[in-house]
Amino acid sequence: MTKHIVILTNLFPNSCEPTRGIFTYQLACRLANELEVSVLAPIPWHPKNLFNKTARFQPPYTEQFGNFTVEHPRHIVIPKIGRCWYATLMILGIQKTLKKMHTEKPIDVINVHWAYPDGVAAVWLGKRLGIPVVLHVLGCDLNEFAQYQGRRQQVCWALNNADGVIFVSKALAKEAKKIGMSHARYSVILNGVDAQQFFPQYSNRIYKSLKINFGTPTAIYVGNFNVEKGVSYLLQAWQRVQAYLPDSRLCLVGSGPLEMQLRKEVEELKIQSSVIFVGRVPHQDVAQWVRSATVLCLPSLREGCPNIVLESLAVGTPVVGSEVGAVPQLIQYPEWGKYVPARQPKLLADALLEFLGAPRSVWDFKWMSWEENADLVNVFLQKFASKN
Repeated sequence: MTKHIVILTNLFPNSCEPTRGIFTYQLACRLANELEVSVLAPIPWHPKNLFNKTARFQPPYTEQFGNFTVEHPRHIVIPKIGRCWYATLMILGIQKTLKKMHTEKPIDVINVHWAYPDGVAAVWLGKRLGIPVVLHVLGCDLNEFAQYQGRRQQVCWALNNADGVIFVSKALAKEAKKIGMSHARYSVILNGVDAQQFFPQYSNRIYKSLKINFGTPTAIYVGNFNVEKGVSYLLQAWQRVQAYLPDSRLCLVGSGPLEMQLRKEVEELKIQSSVIFVGRVPHQDVAQWVRSATVLCLPSLREGCPNIVLESLAVGTPVVGSEVGAVPQLIQYPEWGKYVPARQPKLLADALLEFLGAPRSVWDFKWMSWEENADLVNVFLQKFASKN
């Protein structure tokens, strides 16, 4: 009998944010080839939703996204206040929906992506409903929240009480042990890459759309504009790059809460003539953007297994990144790129200059596909699934 799995996560695409957690969607699609997959993707609700018209544009409580019927129960979140209570509030917000899903079709295992508050809530509810839970730790959910005692204790409890744990990098498994994970019911499974979409191919379409001369040394950043992504350090590094390569360009692909601050920093550093804010682009267009760049830069302060690094290497674009998460595991050869300590703009600039001023290498990048990734995840899930 086909096992019924529920993927529970706040990181899943929806009708309002179609690129959110696209990697979770890719894994879910592949798992659905072997399992019956249901998706529960909670949506935060906070008091300003009553008065802020833009905050009301949220997905419906149930919607179809791709091949999945996705449940979007709401859970209360009060920004910057009582963050150690977020897991409790999520439990209150999702328990009715999860119980209903389990009643309609018994759940054999919950695969929860994101340790806090999702993971804590899932493990607590799994114990109450008698459903095995496998926790998928992705990066900032452990690296960031482990810095705060209240949340660290809850994350440690979830790690120790989950039936199994998947880490997307060796560094995350090491950090989990450091904060108190005391068992060996875990596996390190790095993310996959979609080779059907990300492959080497000549194109100068992006250069034309931005009116940049083909051949211009171009660095690209793809991601959110959040503190943990370290984009401010990239801008500081770029000021140094400009002093040596004044004709070079930096494309920032993405958006986020720090966008206005980053635009201000660009002006203060006097690099506005060489920095282009592209905005967020559909995931299917990311490959074209990365192909058109000379080098991709990921200046993150914390990471798990960043998909954009795998995708960049798959299209043949070298990567300069921070020495965090799985990045050192991914950049295996000198021609593939270089990693430097986080928060070091001078070292970041030196590494960027090394690739911006050199001919582009050609390599044959062999990496695990999402199908292969899903096979490994499925094998691990089956170890803990209910024996129905």
